[in-house]
Parts: sequence; C-alpha cells; structure tokens
Amino acid sequence: MKKKLLFLSRWFPFPADNGSRLRILNLLRLFSQEYHITLVSFWEGSPPSSDHLEYIQAYCPEIHPVPYPLANKNITTSITGLLSGKPKSLIERDSQPMRTLIRRLVANTNYELVLASQIDMAPFALEAPGAIRILDELEVSSYFTRLEREKNPLKKLRLSLTLWKQKAYLETLLPHFAGITSVSKEEIRAVLRQAPGVTHTQVIPNGVTVEPLGQRSSAPVPGRMIYSGSISYHPNFDAVQYFLEHSFPLIDRQYPGVSFHVTGSIDGVCLDPFRLLDNVVFIGYVPEVRPLIAESWVSVVPLRLGGGTRLKILEAMALGTPVVSTSKGAEGLDVQHDRDLLIADPPEEFAAAVYKILIDPGLRSSIGNSGRRLVETTYSWDRIGGLYLSYLDRVISQASRPRQTHRNHPNEYLS
Repeated sequence: MKKKLLFLSRWFPFPADNGSRLRILNLLRLFSQEYHITLVSFWEGSPPSSDHLEYIQAYCPEIHPVPYPLANKNITTSITGLLSGKPKSLIERDSQPMRTLIRRLVANTNYELVLASQIDMAPFALEAPGAIRILDELEVSSYFTRLEREKNPLKKLRLSLTLWKQKAYLETLLPHFAGITSVSKEEIRAVLRQAPGVTHTQVIPNGVTVEPLGQRSSAPVPGRMIYSGSISYHPNFDAVQYFLEHSFPLIDRQYPGVSFHVTGSIDGVCLDPFRLLDNVVFIGYVPEVRPLIAESWVSVVPLRLGGGTRLKILEAMALGTPVVSTSKGAEGLDVQHDRDLLIADPPEEFAAAVYKILIDPGLRSSIGNSGRRLVETTYSWDRIGGLYLSYLDRVISQASRPRQTHRNHPNEYLS
C-alpha cells in the first residue's frame, strides 16, 4: 500500500510554464510511484480548468486548489511586518482558508509526510502538528548577492535588515522540519549561514525531462540567440538589460544577421529601459518554449542575480543547444567550462564567447553534444527522482528514531 503524502504547493503545477511549476510537476510525477498524494495548491488568476485538474489527477488523486491571497497591505500589516521577526511577504500573503483546509485534512488523514514546496508554504506545514515535515527548494542566497552588489547605503541597510529578519525567522522555523532541501551546494551553504544549527539538509537539484532528440521540426536559425525567462522576474530583467546594453552591441557589430529573442511574459513590464532594435524580439508568453530553444544557435544566460540552479540551462542542454553563461548563471550546476558550455563574466568576454559559438560550427556541435550528455547522466528527472525517494525514506526512518545531535558534514550532498 502506498504511503500518504500531503504536498503543499505555492503554484498550481499545470501548465508547467515556469521553473517552479516544472519542478513541482516532475516531483509529483515521481513521488506518485510510491505515495498516494493529496495536493493542496494555491492558484492565481483563474481557477484550474477541468482539463488541468484532470492532468494532475494522474499523479494526485486528491486535489484542493485555494485562491492565492491578494497582498494584505495596510497600516496594520506594515507595522506588523516591521516589528515581526517573520518576513513581511509572509504576513501580507497569509491565508486563513489554506490554514483551515490543512487542519481539516490532517485531522481526517494520517499522512506519513507533509512536504512544503518553497518557503512560502512552510508556515502552512506547521498546521500539521506532529507530522514528519519536508521543506523543499529552500532558497536564501539571493539577498546575500543583492547585498554584495548594492551601492546605495539606504538600500544596503534595508537589505541587511531583511537578512537579519530572515535569519531570525529561519532559526525559529527550520527546527520544525525533519528534512530541508535546496537545489545546490551554494544554497545549502547559505542556509547553514543563516541557520547554523539546522540538520538533515540535502541537495536535490533541478532536473530536465530528457527525450530523444529525433528529427527537429525546423533547422536552427543561423545567428539566432535566445534567452528563455520572463523579464517580469527581476533577475531576468537585469540579465536582459545588462546584455543588451553591454554585450549585444559588440556581437551585433561583429556578426551581421545576428538576432536576439526573449521568451516569457512581458505583461505589465515597461520596455523603455531596453535597447530595442529590429533584431531584438520580445516574443512574450509561449506555452511551449522548447521548439524556440531548439531553433537557436546559442542560449545566452547573462544572469547576475538570483539563486538556485537554472532550468533554462538544463533545458537548452537537453535540446543540444549550446549555452554561454555567466558564473552566476551556471552556479550550482556540475558543469565544466569549454566542455559543457562557455562561461564568461565581463560583458566583452561574454560577447566574445557568444561570437565564438556563432562562427564555429564545430564548437557549436561539441558544446551542444557535451551538454546533452551531461543532462542525460546527471540531471534527468528520473535519476533525481530515485535519489529524492531514497532521501524521503531516510528522513522517515531518522524521524522515527530517538533525536540525534548529528549535523550534516558540508560534503554530505547528493552528487
């Protein structure tokens, strides 16, 4: 008989049109092999359609969608957010319907595990007292990066205060979880920096579905570059703006006919800060981005901010499209420069790396093939799923034993 898992999700996972949804959807698919899953998920915009619910029911026989709360911004929450040790965003987005639902579910069902996907769902997992809890994809490093880069003294002070509050909150929150996962070693180190007493951390990287390459629907377009990521997300906005200001003009001068395509929603985003040319195309939201990546000669990832591992890199590699990335963009991935992708940071060096890919068919082929082999051996969801299921078994086993004082050694990570 399958064990029972209560899965708490910030995102309704279908359609899987962003990195968070992709991870959640694949985890549900993989966990359903061994667990009977009850999915409790927020939704935004419109409620999930019957088709979307039916798709998820293949993995989760029981689904409870809950509307994502509008930010409760008023003088009371502002004062509470300032004085509270809890991050302001969690106070503004609290949901009594979500809490009530979880209490009812745990009162009626004995779940072997309660898994909260991302820190937004962590407070709601506490509504299952006595349960074995897992916090998946904890990300805390982005504020460290922003603090290092910030030059404005007032903004730097505000970020320092945010980090202090985050540290106090995590030190109180994380002991309630028997297992805590992040997507990279760098994120685990950031977690331990904020909450040094935490135990049972584990790297569970992001993955990609590796399918046979088969016959492309169309040949890659000469000179086409792509960035797959919505600029409504600030790190993507920063990456595209920085690339267009500092690297793209150098490439444009050297390689006639080059074009740059950006996918992802641009709703509500002002494009005035961008260098808009005829060969710069903001495609907007597309339900399926892989054909556009496969049609490109190179996937550029000029990220300078953010944390986690980059699904955009793994997706390009799975399609055999060569990647040029900054060090920040490739952070957390077990990749080798000049074999699996090219890595460059100064904008002129980034432009030179892209130019090398554009003019050298042999390099395009070797980088693309090596990246494809890497995801097949290391970053396929099927492989990661097996590692994750083994980790869950260990957490259940350890939680059933008398409490131990052992803390993970820094090298105790999944490879």
